Amino acid sequence: SDFLSHDNLERLRQEKRWLEDVSRARIFGNRTHNMMGEDMHASLLGNLKMLGFRYDSSVKYNRDYVTQRDFGFFVDEGLTVFPITLMDALIFPNIVTERDVLKIVKQAVDVCERLPSKRVMTIIWHNCSLKMRFGRKYTEVLEHLISRKNVSVKTGIELSDMIEKNEIHHL
Repeated sequence: SDFLSHDNLERLRQEKRWLEDVSRARIFGNRTHNMMGEDMHASLLGNLKMLGFRYDSSVKYNRDYVTQRDFGFFVDEGLTVFPITLMDALIFPNIVTERDVLKIVKQAVDVCERLPSKRVMTIIWHNCSLKMRFGRKYTEVLEHLISRKNVSVKTGIELSDMIEKNEIHHL
């Protein structure tokens, strides 16, 4: 959704309808373009639930680094919320070489694997941006994730289904 529509039900409804028309698919997940703190996120969740969304990934607890709160998920207003663990646009300012991209991803995965429960990390990657420095590392990031023994790659809707069916206990 657009940053300005987070508390405007009709604007969100129009955006959802437009996206569903263009994609010819139902939209179940949301991420507001600008990351939100908890204060603004509350007004968004109720509106998303009313419009039939099932999950959101708009919360990031700290722009500058990954915190333990940026892993996992929580349910609020009947929606599953997956905080943003890593987003390419946020880590790129701290990167000096291309090897640093994978180093940062590996460090985050290592932290996630040590968590006692809710071992979920949400990665947002702008893989279609041609000008974004280091943005073309997406394939290598995916290859690394898939190569890890304890890692599986899931979509937001797949995880939402698992949470609703109480199948998430093994993560």
